Amino acid sequence: MFLLITILLIPAVAPPSAQGQFPTACKNRSSLKNRECCPVPQGFTAPCGSDVWPNPLYTRVCKCNANFGGYDCGDCKFGYHGTNCDQKTILRRKNFQTMSDEEKDRYMRYVNMSRFAISDYMVTKAAYDEIRNESDHGGDPTGLFSNITVHNLFVWMHYYSTRYTFFPDERGTQSGIDVAHGGQGIVTWHRLYLLFFDRSLQKMTHDKSFPVSYWKWTKNKETCTICTEKHLGVTNVTTGRVTGKYFTSGSVIFTEEQTRGMTRMCNSSDKK
Repeated sequence: MFLLITILLIPAVAPPSAQGQFPTACKNRSSLKNRECCPVPQGFTAPCGSDVWPNPLYTRVCKCNANFGGYDCGDCKFGYHGTNCDQKTILRRKNFQTMSDEEKDRYMRYVNMSRFAISDYMVTKAAYDEIRNESDHGGDPTGLFSNITVHNLFVWMHYYSTRYTFFPDERGTQSGIDVAHGGQGIVTWHRLYLLFFDRSLQKMTHDKSFPVSYWKWTKNKETCTICTEKHLGVTNVTTGRVTGKYFTSGSVIFTEEQTRGMTRMCNSSDKK
């Protein structure tokens, strides 16, 4: 499937059938049984104070002080850096089309790296009820989670925010509900999404000065001027294969027909 909005992501193989993304550090029998996700951050001997967080799998998570952030409070909040997270960070996004060749190459290399780097988050392969039931009855639900690459995590998140809404009964799907795009949440949802993607690429590359660039598509609404072999790659509309300088094995897994007409979650074995 494609993830190409006003930021630049590339076609990617979709992950296994999934419902939610969770920190890998919390994928253990104890955390799932106690429904608490607050791992000990690096350099500390005890977890931070936890707080109530309504969620199908975890009911308590870390509560970070001052400008610390992250699922274990081992990071800084977005916009801050430094040992004590007290230094402001200002990064300016650039128009991809006006960036230098060196800047474009840096961006594409980083995004390509994210296709293979394993994220510190995992996704579920089963419904929440199944995971809770396995844990509550003394089973081991850790096998119901799957590793995912950094890039595919963001492909997955955007895909599930735009797909038709699934009802918990036999009514199927509802096309008119898209909380990340069809309502007032569009700006705030994508703002957080971009900040999260920035942070993930920065941690992966150890390059804290890197911000995601943007593509000003309004200058040419009929043609994707960056969908070239030199940049994002060219997609064969018949086979779904993507070719280009950076991507020689990419493919479109879930088409418009598959995603919009579905009444169940995606499964990577269904790919065309």
